[in-house]
Amino acid sequence: MIGYEDFEITMTRGDERAVRFTVIDTNNSSQPVDLTGYTNLQFLAKKRFSDLDAAAVVNLTMGSGLTVTNASGGVIDLETPRAQTNALANRRHQLPAILRGDNASGKRKTIQRGLLVVYPN
Repeated sequence: MIGYEDFEITMTRGDERAVRFTVIDTNNSSQPVDLTGYTNLQFLAKKRFSDLDAAAVVNLTMGSGLTVTNASGGVIDLETPRAQTNALANRRHQLPAILRGDNASGKRKTIQRGLLVVYPN
């Protein structure tokens, strides 16, 4: 099972933020996750994990803020537009986040769970 804090990304409210990171399999000797064959990758950050996807504060998809840079090495780029955090109250927010997608067999899979920490501006 994937832990809830496999990663932590920080940004300032209302800023654009670009992050490159390697998706790590925390259950397999910290090896990169091979993203080859994954489709429909999505990065969501919500106020609560139980919130509907439509209520996500940050919603990045392949071709719209999420780019796989090195699939076999698990490397992705995330670009969060300022509009996606600008509506938050001007205080610190700790948003649960997930990276998920459809694997080569077509099954939806949560790949990692973590936190997006948004600081006031």
